[in-house]
Amino acid sequence: TCGCTALYEELDRKSPTQVQCVQKDYAAGEQFVLVYHTKALKFGWKIKDVRFFGAVETDPATGREVCSGDPLEITSTTFPSSGRSDSGSYPGDFALDNILDDDPVTTWKSYCLNCDRDMGTGAWVGFQFSADTDVRCVRVEQGLCQSTCARELAVHRGVLPADGEKALV
Repeated sequence: TCGCTALYEELDRKSPTQVQCVQKDYAAGEQFVLVYHTKALKFGWKIKDVRFFGAVETDPATGREVCSGDPLEITSTTFPSSGRSDSGSYPGDFALDNILDDDPVTTWKSYCLNCDRDMGTGAWVGFQFSADTDVRCVRVEQGLCQSTCARELAVHRGVLPADGEKALV
């Protein structure tokens, strides 16, 4: 069976091995933003830049929601140096920091060349923000789309526990 740790209480038990736990005393945790491709890529995934925004608006010409305003400033307060991770970077000058450097020449490239989520070899990038940083929109620039561009992306935003404690035991 499973149960909740000391900082959590049981909200709903569906079976001996299925339980939903909620924090007893809520404290806003740091946010985590995860970006990944949804379709298989045969020659890896390249990203030139990623920008985060606190606002979204509707483009009147297309009716689509787009990032608006200035990008959020990346500082040690809003974005700790340990607050980024990836599925692995290709050897050479393709480090994860390249997608945050505002340099149009540098690129991050995934370690996987045959990146296929269905085969367990998908690529992803993740970013951690302070609890009071409001990330509403993510813009991913891939450059010239050839064989290393993802045509479809998924973005997930979640909150990490403030105390670093896991909810389930």
